[in-house]
Order: sequence, then C-alpha cells, then structure tokens
Amino acid sequence: MINVEIKRQLNKYGFLLAVAGLIPIRSGILLLQEKDCRCFLVDKAMLYSHNVFFGFLSIAVGMALVIPGVLAYKEESGRRTKAWIFVFLLAGGVAGYSAGMVNQPQVSVEGDHDELTKNLTKNAWVLFYANLCTACHEQFDLLGTSVKNLRIVDCGTVACPEFIKAYPTWAMTKQDGTLEVREGVQSLENLQQMAG
Repeated sequence: MINVEIKRQLNKYGFLLAVAGLIPIRSGILLLQEKDCRCFLVDKAMLYSHNVFFGFLSIAVGMALVIPGVLAYKEESGRRTKAWIFVFLLAGGVAGYSAGMVNQPQVSVEGDHDELTKNLTKNAWVLFYANLCTACHEQFDLLGTSVKNLRIVDCGTVACPEFIKAYPTWAMTKQDGTLEVREGVQSLENLQQMAG
C-alpha cells in the first residue's frame, strides 16, 4: 500500500524532485571548478582533492534525484512533457556550468610572499580573523598560500582579546610592552612596512 502511494506521488510530483536534483548538481559543478567559500585555509592540492570527491558526490546525489524524478513523472496530456523536462534540465545544467566559468580575480602564486609573511611572524605580528569575514578572505587572497607562515587566530573558534573590534585585525606587542593594532585589509605596501 505504501509503495503504491509513493509511486502515485512520484507520478504527480516527480518534476519537482528532478528540479530539486539540480541544486546538488550545481554545487558539484562549482566544486569541480574549484569554486568554494574559501572557508578552509588548506593546501591547494588537498583542497582540490576534496573538491573532486565532494563534487562528484554532489553530482551523483543530484542525478539520483533527477533521473527517478523525470522517469516517474507522468502527465495525462501527453509524452512531450518528459522531453521538455529533459530540455529544461539540460539548459539549467549548461547555464549553471557557464555561470561558474566567470573569471575571478587571480590570487597570489604559491610562495609569492613567503619572505614577507615570515618577517611579519618574526616581528611578532598576529592576524585575528573570522571565517565568515569576506575582508579576511581578501587578505588571505592577497597573500596566497604564504598565509601558512603567519600566526593567525580564528576568533570564531577561540576567545579573542577585547581590543579586537573588527576583522581582520593585525596586532603586535612591541618591546616596550605597548600594543600596535591595525584593523582592516592591509595592502602589500603596508605589510612590507609592518614587516620592517
């Protein structure tokens, strides 16, 4: 009895299931194009390997929704409906893929700023950031993979000092015990000055 009811609902609403399948397919395409929220500060090769795995997993889940949804959907008006559903889904996939191809600004090449970031660390600068902060990710993009050389603190996971009022914030305790704080994204020129 339950199988009959499920089949009846799929016959009636299978199109909606197929459309819902576009969401994980679109996510998978973005992951395969190495587009993500840049929430993880990990090595590019490691990130890419995760993107490939989760990209294909998302596409598989999406297809697992689309194919049964389209095949189970029945409309009394005729057979052309399934063909239009396939055309609609194909057009959505092409548009989604094309939208993901928009060029994004280039980030620094690996190791471009290693010397700069090592000097910042040597001079006791600490970068306080929040994972959801877009300005913080701009700062990370500016430095590329050289960020690995910095001392950074994620204020979303640990309690940060009270002087942190904005993200990103660069802070350094000078030899005389005073605190120097710089808020916001720092240009490469500013970072060069800070590094000494």
